[in-house]
Amino acid sequence: MAQSTQLVSVTSLAYGGDAVGHIDGKVVFISGAVPGDELRVRIVQDKGSFLLGEIDEIVTPSPNRVEPFCPIASRCGGCQWQAVDYGEQLEWKRTIVRESLRRISDIGSVEVEPCIPSPSDRGYRTVARYPARVKTKGLEFGYYERKTHTITPVENCPVAAEKVNELASYLREFFGEITPDLDITELTLQASVNEPSAIVGITTKSQHDLSGAADIMLKDIPWLEGVVHHNGHSNKKQYYGKHVRHETVSGKKFRIRENSFFQINVGQAEKLTSLVADMLDVGEKDVVVDGFGGVGLFSLTAAGKENAVHLYDSSRPAVKDSTHNAKNMGFTSFSACKADTPTALELIGSADKLILDPPRQGLGPKIVTAACGFGARTIVYISCNPTTLARDLKSFIDAGYTVERVVPVDMFPHTYHIETVVKLVKA
Repeated sequence: MAQSTQLVSVTSLAYGGDAVGHIDGKVVFISGAVPGDELRVRIVQDKGSFLLGEIDEIVTPSPNRVEPFCPIASRCGGCQWQAVDYGEQLEWKRTIVRESLRRISDIGSVEVEPCIPSPSDRGYRTVARYPARVKTKGLEFGYYERKTHTITPVENCPVAAEKVNELASYLREFFGEITPDLDITELTLQASVNEPSAIVGITTKSQHDLSGAADIMLKDIPWLEGVVHHNGHSNKKQYYGKHVRHETVSGKKFRIRENSFFQINVGQAEKLTSLVADMLDVGEKDVVVDGFGGVGLFSLTAAGKENAVHLYDSSRPAVKDSTHNAKNMGFTSFSACKADTPTALELIGSADKLILDPPRQGLGPKIVTAACGFGARTIVYISCNPTTLARDLKSFIDAGYTVERVVPVDMFPHTYHIETVVKLVKA
C-alpha cells in the first residue's frame, strides 16, 4: 500500500494505548496521538475492519497535549500516554472503564467514580523487567521499542523508582566489559521503596556459573538481598544470597519472594489497600477469604488479627510468603493453600467477605459460579483489565449480586493500564 497521508481528527484513547480517529467511516488507531489533535496520518496497515496509522505531522495540537518528560518516550514501549496531560489520562481511564461496562456487560447505568490519581506520576515503578542483549562493548538493556522486539536502551527511566535506576546504572557498568559468551537475555530489577531491600534477576540462554559475579554485587550493594540466575534453556534457577525482599505498605511489612506478585506502585498501593478495606468493611466475627491473594496484601491490611482469614493462590511461593507475613503480623486464625477457586471452595466452605484479585484474564463464568459458592455478603473484585472485568460482572449480576461501587485506581501513570476496584453485595 502506498503510504499516503490523510487529515485525521483524534477523538478518543483506546484500551491498549493507541488513540482513535476515523477515515471514511473506518477506525484508525494512531500511536502517540492525543484526543483533540488534528493530524496528518500515514496509513501503514489496513487490517480490514480498521486501519493502523502513524503521525506524519501535527497540524493542530490538542489543548491536552504536553511535552513528554522522557527523551525516548516516542520510541520506548514502556509508556504510551506521556504526551497526554495527566489529568486527562485519569478522565480517559474512567471513560474506558465506563464504556467497557456499558458495551460488554450492559450495566452502563452504574456510576464509575473518578479515577484515583497516583501520589506521584514519576519514580513509581519498583520493578523493571528489561530485555537485554550482549554486544561487543558490553550489555545493552532497556524496553522494547513500540510494537517491535527492538531494544531501546534506557539510561535512566523517569517512571522507575530511584533504587531501580541505581541498580540499572550499576549493572550497566558492571557488565561493561562482558564477553559475548555470557548470553544474558533479560534483567529483572526489584527494589523496595520503604525498606532497604532489592533483588536482581539475570536470565541467560544457557548455563553459566554466576557465583563470582553475584558475590561481588552483594558486597558492592548493601541493600541488595539476593541475585537470581534463571537458565532459560533448562528453566532452572540458582539463588545467591536471599531469594526474598521486603516492603512496607500501610504500616505492615511484607516478605516477597522474587517470583511472588506484589503491586509495583507502592505509594498508590497505600490508597488501594485503604479502598479495599473500606469496601470490604470487615466485622469483628467475619470470615474473610482472599482469592488469588498473593502474599496477603489485601486481606492482611483489611482484616483484624482475630478474624479468620483464608487465602488461596496458584503460586506456592506466594502462599508461603502470606503465611510468613500473617504470622509476623500476629494473625491468630490464618490459613493459606495453593489452590484454584473451586478447590478452595471445597477446602474452606464459606466466607462473609470475599476478595478476588485475579490475573489479567479475569475469572470467566465457571470461576464466578465457584466464587459465588462462598456465599459472601460482600465481594471486592480488584481487576487489571476492564474488558474481562465487565464480562465477569455480568456473571455476578446474573448470580444475584449487585454492583455497588466501581472505582478506577491509577497504578500505572502514563500507560493505558487500569486497576479497577468493584464492590459487589449479595441481593
